Amino acid sequence: MTMLIGAAHALTLVLLVVAAAMALARMAMGPSSLDRSIATDLLTAVTVAGTGLYVVVSGSTTALPVLVVLSLIGFTGPVAIARLISSRSAQVRDLRRSKTGAGAGSQAQGPLERSADAAQACAAVRPEAEQTWDDAEDDEDADTEGRR
Repeated sequence: MTMLIGAAHALTLVLLVVAAAMALARMAMGPSSLDRSIATDLLTAVTVAGTGLYVVVSGSTTALPVLVVLSLIGFTGPVAIARLISSRSAQVRDLRRSKTGAGAGSQAQGPLERSADAAQACAAVRPEAEQTWDDAEDDEDADTEGRR
């Protein structure tokens, strides 16, 4: 039985090494930053799994704080990278629009102009919404008076 468990540990170690090598290759060759980000996330997961395998094989719990820290890094790292990539792609999109002259004017709208447009759109919709709300209250009052 212990020989079977030892073989399973060895097979797990080999698979983790292969996964880490593939992740490193994707980090080096990845055509986009998103590929590199996913490879980094995979490498973090492989490191967590390898540390967990060490804890199981050695029976020592000294590596458990390392597991906690790696898990936190594995959780927050991809979120931060995704936010960075999305803001960068928005900047590239705005730059391309400003170069081509697309949009409402000759330049692309910045965040302030977009928020001003959104505020104007909300202001235009608000009177209709308030009127609808007032009509609904009047209908409710009429229903209440009819029941008395």
